[in-house]
Amino acid sequence: MSGPEQYKLSDIAWSEVNELVTRDAVFAGSSLQIWSDGLPVYPSGITPEGQRFESITGLRKLLSQQPEKLAWGVTTHLLTYATGEASSPLDRKAIQQIIDSAKPNDYGLRSLVHGLVQSETFRSK
Repeated sequence: MSGPEQYKLSDIAWSEVNELVTRDAVFAGSSLQIWSDGLPVYPSGITPEGQRFESITGLRKLLSQQPEKLAWGVTTHLLTYATGEASSPLDRKAIQQIIDSAKPNDYGLRSLVHGLVQSETFRSK
């Protein structure tokens, strides 16, 4: 299977955009991805550590190399959602305990949620 088809923006009729599922186009040297609703998405970027990625697939690959950092971010957002207030530096120890308890299960979402609802932070916030 070959990579995504390459197009110039001038090759895409905007009236056809709503019929597209995804297409990659070359736009000023970077990848422009057009979704079915017609909104342009630029799926390239640089992580805070300086690692570059050119597509959603590249970002997924970078994230999969650092599962604990991904689990930290997910747990922080879960805690915010579950308690109704943003996590603070005081919550770091609880977040780390949740992540540590989920490690044997490869940081699965079920394990993170279970650790969260069992935490004192969740029960007391």
